[in-house]
Amino acid sequence: MEPYVLRLEDIGPEHDALVGGKARNLARLLRAGLPVPRGFVVTTAAYLQCAAGERDNGPGGLAEAEAASGGSRARCPDTTTRAVWEEVRRAYEELLCAHPGASCAVRSSASVEDEVGASHAGQYDTVLGVRSWEALVKAVLACWRSLDGERTRAYSPNRETRRRGRVERAMAVVVQREVPADVSGVLFTLNPQSGRENEMLVEATWGLGEALVAGIATPDRFVVDTWEERVIEARVGEKKVMVTSDGDAPVPVPEDMRARRTLDDAVLLRIAHFGERIQEEYGLPQDVEWAMSGGQIFILQARPMTAFSFAPDFGEWTSANFREVMPGFASYLSQSLSFHHDFALATEEVFRRTRLYRREDAGTTWAATFFGHGYWNVGATKRVAARVPGFKERAFDRTVGIVPSYEGNGVVTPWTIKTVLGALPSLFALKKHYRLAVEEAKRFISWFEANEPEWDAIAPERLNDADLRSWAKFAVDLHWQTNRWALIISLLGTQAQDDFHATVERLNKHAQKAGKAISEARLLTGISQMATARPLAAIWELASFAQARPQVADLLKSASPQALSEMFVNWREQTTSEPPDTDPESSGLDEFWKRFAACIAEFRYMSEIDEDLAVPRWAEDTALPLSMVQACLSGEVGEDPRLQLARQEEVRRREEEAAAVMLRSAGWMAPLTGTVRVRAFRAQLNLVRRLAWWREETRVYLSRARYHTRRFLKEQGKRWASRGELDAADDVFWMSRAEVLGLLEGSCDFETVRKAVRKRRRIPVAYRNFTPPPVIQPGPVRVLTKRSLGRRVHANGMRGGAEEDTVAMAYPSRQNAKTEETTGGEGAREVYTGVGCSAGIARGLARVIRSLDEAATLRRGEILVAPFANPGWMPLFNVASAVVLEEGGLLSHSAVVAREYGIPAVLQVEGATAKLRTGDLVVVDGGRGVVEVLGRVQEKS
Repeated sequence: MEPYVLRLEDIGPEHDALVGGKARNLARLLRAGLPVPRGFVVTTAAYLQCAAGERDNGPGGLAEAEAASGGSRARCPDTTTRAVWEEVRRAYEELLCAHPGASCAVRSSASVEDEVGASHAGQYDTVLGVRSWEALVKAVLACWRSLDGERTRAYSPNRETRRRGRVERAMAVVVQREVPADVSGVLFTLNPQSGRENEMLVEATWGLGEALVAGIATPDRFVVDTWEERVIEARVGEKKVMVTSDGDAPVPVPEDMRARRTLDDAVLLRIAHFGERIQEEYGLPQDVEWAMSGGQIFILQARPMTAFSFAPDFGEWTSANFREVMPGFASYLSQSLSFHHDFALATEEVFRRTRLYRREDAGTTWAATFFGHGYWNVGATKRVAARVPGFKERAFDRTVGIVPSYEGNGVVTPWTIKTVLGALPSLFALKKHYRLAVEEAKRFISWFEANEPEWDAIAPERLNDADLRSWAKFAVDLHWQTNRWALIISLLGTQAQDDFHATVERLNKHAQKAGKAISEARLLTGISQMATARPLAAIWELASFAQARPQVADLLKSASPQALSEMFVNWREQTTSEPPDTDPESSGLDEFWKRFAACIAEFRYMSEIDEDLAVPRWAEDTALPLSMVQACLSGEVGEDPRLQLARQEEVRRREEEAAAVMLRSAGWMAPLTGTVRVRAFRAQLNLVRRLAWWREETRVYLSRARYHTRRFLKEQGKRWASRGELDAADDVFWMSRAEVLGLLEGSCDFETVRKAVRKRRRIPVAYRNFTPPPVIQPGPVRVLTKRSLGRRVHANGMRGGAEEDTVAMAYPSRQNAKTEETTGGEGAREVYTGVGCSAGIARGLARVIRSLDEAATLRRGEILVAPFANPGWMPLFNVASAVVLEEGGLLSHSAVVAREYGIPAVLQVEGATAKLRTGDLVVVDGGRGVVEVLGRVQEKS
């Protein structure tokens, strides 16, 4: 039998349906060790029992239960209903025994509270100042009846809640000791006025918080910088009235208290500390109600924040592209190296090289980290890029992977005499550096190739401390020197792509008259020997070898990637100490392991996220590449990807010829200018293709540089931790670039660094269930929340708590985040739109893969649906028939590789991994950028 009463401390996740949303949260806070006032819950089982009595016996179940308040049980309709009230009375007496003379707060906790799109905030009753058994019964009844009150009916006239297969509406009631508060208030763990995650906002007033909620008192307002651990703003409000625990009516605040601060700095820091703990428990920003009595702080309630604003001086930032290369919570050092330092310097260098840099650009912060995620300063970047005639904001956004929040083309720089003359120096410089940058990158790569054997020969664990410090500093600089060229080529390639996109648009204006159109995606396919696609061919060769040997294939299909990885490690150890096995069946497996070892040696630098130095490489963890071999073996291995590439070269050649025909015939001047126009078009196309090729080539060298940077810094972290200078060896990956160099050079102290690292490591915990907005700009942000039974897995292995969590996504209020298009009637269609990055149409079953841990589940011919796909994911492209991603743009690695192998790809499909489910039948049109759901897989109950 389900209990009628539960103490808060006895409530677990299994009691969710019995206790309602408010009680569930209070119990969770209590289990987390937070100071929640003692109390109990009258469960939904009690409500349903008494409601049944009312239906069966007239008003006795609820209305006549008031008779029980006087102790008389004669009028109660049945023994079961009496049993409910007897349990409630025992719990109440136990509470009074622990707190003699205490008054109670009685609050509704409905089973439909805190559900998706239905918070029911303020729709149910709360009764304060309950000081007797009779008053408690009346308060419980009032809460029960509020379930069908006018406010609730107006709020949700047709709403029902489904829980555990039943459709029912029920009310639990929380009874707690009422805190005789000296001061009460609210705490926002993210400053709702600035959007800065290092700031918390506290509002406080004298007495109970009801004066604050009712808006009859102007509270004190404080801002606490939790990173600096100090109060940075204090505004004292005019607190004329307050509500005390002695009565419900407001009373005047004594004159000498009205302008006095309610809280000193020390107490504010204590409250902020509780806020940190609460947010870490839930994994997203919280709105917390608290009270203080006799110097002790109590937590009364916590719920997700539903809105906040970014301050006017925040600027405009985007995580586009950064989300693809470092998804999830990338380690802070990786962001500091790649974004804050390398990207910033390379961006400024490109602007200086192309003579676009101006005096007002000095001091610009080009990249930063917000909510644990990397962002770049898109506002400042567009300001500079708009100095070039022909700039179109929408085309810029399309190329880099930003979903526009505006209508039309946005900011446009027209071709006028003034803009052209003003930009001529930049245009000439840009043309010059398209050539020079590639030549300089070639020289750097030659130097890299000549010196890498020396780096490979060094075992960091064998170096003495002084030599290790020297090599670690070298590795940090190597990261910058390699990334410099990868970024310069990438930034120049983006500009060339924008210019070429405008050319194709102009060409298609003429083409549309003839009912034709040139595909930009097809023109950019068929780039041979693409560096980041090489692992795809290597994995295919391994799978083909295994497929031809049933014993090997059966083993690879049946064992887990982790088990196979252990087999490989054992094989490698045995081959160095024992003669080779001559058993024919074993020789096939032996040869496979030899080939696999060669693959790992060649691609040792790869990982799930090679941009994140904290993530192991293939040389350290072979389970990942083995899972990709398994995916290739899931059906027929398929054809050699190099044959696919050859076909794509033919696709590109035909599209290029079609464009040439169009250029020779478009316009009345075509007979005179056609040949010149074709030559100019091909030169522009070849430039874009050349920069795209070099972008992928330099990307591989950057991955190799990161492999070495990780090796030396990983060993350095181990030594610092072994001496107690760091809390853990991998703390080295949570420092900033300046901190690492400072410790290596002796100019920085470990205590300061340890403190900073601890705070940074809390960010992935505190924001694990919060998806920050893709674009940050001044103004309001709405936070959409939903309940999630699953535990979210992040790229760095971070997992959410074991309890059912609320997850949230933040969007600028003026941004239309909806991508679903439907038409009414019988022809209703479920269509999601994105950016078509690789032409073609594919039909198949969706396979949602959120991390490469799930790579082996992909079956040949399925449509890969993922949040992103960096080079570590590329081998899966030989298994999937199409790709649907939430991130990326026309020049992203996933788009480039998809085009190379003729795989339809639609990127920037917002929320694809949530909107599509494994097993859904979908059609992907990579030319139009459309994903249509033809049939839904049946959801498991």
